[in-house]
Amino acid sequence: MKFFSVLLLAASTSLCASAASVSSDFRFGPTSDLALIVGSITYDSGLGLYSVDATGRDGNSVFMASVGTPMWPAFSPMFDDALQKRGGTFAVAVTPGQYTLQRWRIQQGPGIQAAPQPIGISFQASAGQITYLGNFHFDAEGNVTLEVERTVTCLS
Repeated sequence: MKFFSVLLLAASTSLCASAASVSSDFRFGPTSDLALIVGSITYDSGLGLYSVDATGRDGNSVFMASVGTPMWPAFSPMFDDALQKRGGTFAVAVTPGQYTLQRWRIQQGPGIQAAPQPIGISFQASAGQITYLGNFHFDAEGNVTLEVERTVTCLS
């Protein structure tokens, strides 16, 4: 029974780690006070939690977008049919304002690999609008790139 409880806890933790902050039926209201940040994260390696985070200009607004799971067994899907790669999409509702991408991070079991310095790419999130960040790709050699409309920027 104890093994089953541990397995159930592991499954629920894994599912929570890969969930987006908005439901699939998210809609902006007529006077929305939220902005939506969307994008995708893909990777060549195996099991892991792949993420990026950003902070608002005010220093208090923070969001993290992630896909995958840091432990085995993986209860979330590893391959995204629409992207034709391992990974997935994300959608995060945030307070409108100026944000700066800070870090990328990979967690595989107890091991964590992260950006050695802040990414430093800024973007604006406007109320009632969707901001597309692009695709963050983590390759097998440890390089991280951001692709937005066929422009690729190395982040590692």
